[in-house]
Amino acid sequence: MAQVYSEDSTKDNGGDWGVIERKTLAEPLEKFAFNMPVGRISNIIDYAGNYYILKVEDKHGGSTKSLNEVRADIEKKLVQEEAQQIQDRWIASLRQKAYIKTF
Repeated sequence: MAQVYSEDSTKDNGGDWGVIERKTLAEPLEKFAFNMPVGRISNIIDYAGNYYILKVEDKHGGSTKSLNEVRADIEKKLVQEEAQQIQDRWIASLRQKAYIKTF
């Protein structure tokens, strides 16, 4: 069906998306895809003006990264969050001190 009716870039592959990882699809499609058992074909899913029929052909277990592999990413994220908090407090203090007159 996808080869005939699809307007998606996967049309030539019969609509096959290949291996999909979590947080790749839109949330409603992800819920369907990752909660379906292997071999099951979904009902028609109407999402964002498009129609989808999903079939899960196989599932692969995820992997857990070691702390050493993710340490730099965690540190970067924490520094970004702290910088955002400092900026938010600074902007709030500027707004509190500001005198704005509107006409």
